[in-house]
Amino acid sequence: MKLPKEWFVAALIRAVKTFCQTAAGFITIGVALSEINWKYLLSVSAVAAIYSILTSVVTGLPEVSSDGTLVISEDTSKWEFKVDTPLDQIENASSIRLSVQNNSKKE
Repeated sequence: MKLPKEWFVAALIRAVKTFCQTAAGFITIGVALSEINWKYLLSVSAVAAIYSILTSVVTGLPEVSSDGTLVISEDTSKWEFKVDTPLDQIENASSIRLSVQNNSKKE
């Protein structure tokens, strides 16, 4: 199964967000920086990021449609980011053509 580059970008963004959200969960308001177990925080956050990527492989990503369109808004009915260069040509291309489409005006 070959995944488009857009999938990897979306999976990485999701994994970084998961890492940060997990790390934030370990930092208690009112605790001194010296009291935080940074090694444990980073370790657990890294495991959460890996879990996020594995979950993306199994369940897919709603941010990426089957035609390679990467949706850049959490409100998927509003905006989408589309790679106009055919996906099979991206690997050898020196540049790619992109477009942003406002779906809310299609009504």
